[in-house]
Amino acid sequence: MKKENFLFGCDEVKAFFSELISDGIFSHAYLIEGPEGSGKKSLAKYIAASLACGGNCNDCNICHRIAEGHCPDIKFISRSEGQKNISVDAVRDMIDDTSLTPLELDFKMYVIDGAERLSAQAQNSLLKIIEEPPKNVYILLLCESSAQILVTVRSRVQRVPMQLLSRAETEEYLKQHCERSLLDNESKLDFAVRLSGGSVGKAVKLLSDGEKEFEMFLSAKSIIDAQSKKNRGVSEYDMLGTVSKAMTGREEAEMLFSMLAAAYRDILSSKITGKVTGGFFTEDEAEKYVLSLPTETLKKSVEAVTKLSADSNFNFNMTLAAAALSVLLWRA
Repeated sequence: MKKENFLFGCDEVKAFFSELISDGIFSHAYLIEGPEGSGKKSLAKYIAASLACGGNCNDCNICHRIAEGHCPDIKFISRSEGQKNISVDAVRDMIDDTSLTPLELDFKMYVIDGAERLSAQAQNSLLKIIEEPPKNVYILLLCESSAQILVTVRSRVQRVPMQLLSRAETEEYLKQHCERSLLDNESKLDFAVRLSGGSVGKAVKLLSDGEKEFEMFLSAKSIIDAQSKKNRGVSEYDMLGTVSKAMTGREEAEMLFSMLAAAYRDILSSKITGKVTGGFFTEDEAEKYVLSLPTETLKKSVEAVTKLSADSNFNFNMTLAAAALSVLLWRA
């Protein structure tokens, strides 16, 4: 296995760590931040393999073992099933383990996956080993948002943001790694690429197991298209029918609210900045709605979707919610 296969793309962040390792200035702890599916765990394995084989190996046994998660000196720590947080006991066990001699490598690496879920007590325990790190022990904290990491911990590690892929890179990854049958539907492929936000893990999940999300994505587009054609071939009754067809259950409604909020913000951003780059929509679609939907309509639509989404956490009648959403968007 070539080491580049640990992590697709992300050349800048890989080069950053490779240079640190080759120059002998790799630190004992890093905070790697990025959304779900952005490749944080793959990057951790890439870093471990670079340390293990000097950064010059393309195909060796230790690279294979690290990639497959079979190296006993590279340990991943995450919250236990059913637990809200990573417990202080898990961190204490990790600290105790640092005193043991490595079995295969000349170093040990501990990768805390979901570091934002470390309890405050666990983070304080971790702080001790970060401040006084044992020799040849490395710690990687992986998180989606560093805001939930204690300032005392954040200030003692270097934060490295993940490099998200471009749409072209995301699509290339899917075409290289997904079954052909999943790629035949070009509309769904485009949906997975757009909504992934450059996170290949999320893109794969949306493409392979995102039927409901895809359905709500198309429904959100249909609703906004109907709104843009208000009294121009589309009646208020038609609008109600389009909304009601999409909102068939609570889960679908929550997805729809999320999709609509993202779509409206996409159009509003294009309208305010004057740069139509496409996001939720293609550039042509976005340009069409930028021209047909006034700024005030977009703002009121975002407010309506946000309010109904919040209300759905309480008493929620599907028929009334669909009617309310239809009326609010029609009158926006």
